[in-house]
Amino acid sequence: MFLKAVHVCEDVRIEENGTFTLVGVHSERIFVPVDQGEIRVPRLLVVAMVGGLAGADRLRFRQWLRAADDASIEPPAMAEQAHDAAADEHNFVFGDAPMVFPGIGVYEVALDVEAAGTSAAYRYRFRLERAPAVRSAP
Repeated sequence: MFLKAVHVCEDVRIEENGTFTLVGVHSERIFVPVDQGEIRVPRLLVVAMVGGLAGADRLRFRQWLRAADDASIEPPAMAEQAHDAAADEHNFVFGDAPMVFPGIGVYEVALDVEAAGTSAAYRYRFRLERAPAVRSAP
């Protein structure tokens, strides 16, 4: 089992043919308005693609988001989901609208997966930063 990709974006559409369309894909730096205090991102989703799952017909997983330096947050309970044993890949999508953060800083997406007697823990970090001030032309 291995992590193929992680994307943080504003929206995900799953098309009729099974492809994913990601809208507003962010880098590891997400710029937010200059306001102070709590940060409300209108919509933020995480897409994690895990490979090496051919032969597994059930998956157990949990996914959550936390401040990178906050180890006190207890992970959620494992959930269970069917998986097409003929498929090597499984796509996990989660997020919220709005996504609320306590402030600027580094945050960590966590995904734990168990399948066919193996388990893996994946982590992805991104940073919320204040948008740079816009300077007017002279």
